Parts: sequence; structure tokens; C-alpha cells
Amino acid sequence: MSRICLRGNGIFVVLFCLLGSTAQAAPQSDDFSGGAIDPAVWTLQDPLGGALVGQAAGLLTLQVPGGPDHHPGTETNTAVHLLQDHPDTDLSLETRFETLPTEAGHFQGLVAAADDRHQILWLILAGANGPRLGAYLYQGGYLLPLVETEREPSAMIHLRLVREGDTWTFFDSPDGYLWEWRGAINHPRAVTGIGLGAGNRGLDQETTDRDRHDPVDPGLTAADQPATPLVVEVDYFFDA
Repeated sequence: MSRICLRGNGIFVVLFCLLGSTAQAAPQSDDFSGGAIDPAVWTLQDPLGGALVGQAAGLLTLQVPGGPDHHPGTETNTAVHLLQDHPDTDLSLETRFETLPTEAGHFQGLVAAADDRHQILWLILAGANGPRLGAYLYQGGYLLPLVETEREPSAMIHLRLVREGDTWTFFDSPDGYLWEWRGAINHPRAVTGIGLGAGNRGLDQETTDRDRHDPVDPGLTAADQPATPLVVEVDYFFDA
């Protein structure tokens, strides 16, 4: 863009200062009270196709279909994301989920992404003994656990993800007022997008991660029990 600069030396001289702009649109909080998702703010990333996103009665609904895995894998990331642009600066993300994952392989949560293979994830997952919390670093096809803890379902509705410099901190809350610190890491992760993520995966004992996540691999093998559908309802998404 350009701007006009004025300098006074007895007379005004008009200078045109050409500024290279790399500014991104300001991140947008959303209470999902409108009639439809704002496409100027949100982008649905659905590598396998079939996912649906809707908005009604103050809730966002994200539907992940059953069948193949929607999950961060070694070759591809097939999870479903609803993202918006974000500058590479500090952030404080918060969301409230109206539904929790209850079937094995289901997950939902907050995402801070550099791209589809480099992300910080703060998730609610379906565990053997009920929902649990997990923070993960997804880097170059590898999903590295940072924080993992089981929680009662009633105490796992709100999630908060905070970045200050290279420090990432993870919180959850039963009511959005009393927040519990779950852990922190120091990691120099660039950010270009923020938002929500969800996914599922089937159950098997024999197929490899490459088999199940690389759609162009001729050795692609279906899970013994295909992934079941997941429906996620979200009350709000807030970026401080």
C-alpha cells in the first residue's frame, strides 16, 4: 500500500512512502449467532470430502463422516479443520463444546497451525474410561504427546490455548471461569491459522499408519472397524 508523508522545511514536501504490507486480517471471535458460517472468516479444510459445517440457534455444528480415518497421519493429515487466518503473534484461544466425544477414535479441540503438517493441538478425546484431554505437537507427520490426562465429562467443556512467544500453555475449565493449568511447552512454532479440529479413526490391530493414511499408497488397507461418524457442537470461539 502507499501513504502520504509530510515533512516541513519552510515548505511542505509530499513524499510517497511505499510500504510492503504483509499484514493479515485480524482474527475474529465468533458466537455463531448468525444464520450461516461467515466464509470471509472461516475456511473448512476437509481433505477426504464429506464433512459438513452448519450454524443455527447459536451453535456451530461440525459433522465428520464415518468410513476412512480423519486423523493426523504420517503421510497425510486427513482431520477436518475449520480455520481462520492469524498473524504469527501471541494468542489466547478459547472455546466451549456442547458435545463430547464418546466413541473410541473420536477427538475435537483447538488448533494453531503453520500448515496441515505442523500444528499445536489441544484436544478432547474419547478414552477407554471416558473423555480425556490431550495436547499434541504434530510435526512433519509425527504426532507427539505433550499433555495427556483423564477428566470427568462434566469438567471438560471449555478449552483454552495460550501462546506467549515460544511458550504454549494448556488449560481447561468446567464453567469458563475457573481454569485449570494442564501443562506448558517451549516450542518455536510459526502460526498462520487458528480454529477448530475434529476427527475419527477406525479400530484395528494389523494395518500400519502408512496403510491407513496415505490414499495414494497402493498398499492402502481399510481398518477392521471403519471410523464411526462424529458430530461436534460448539457454543463459541474466542481469540483474545
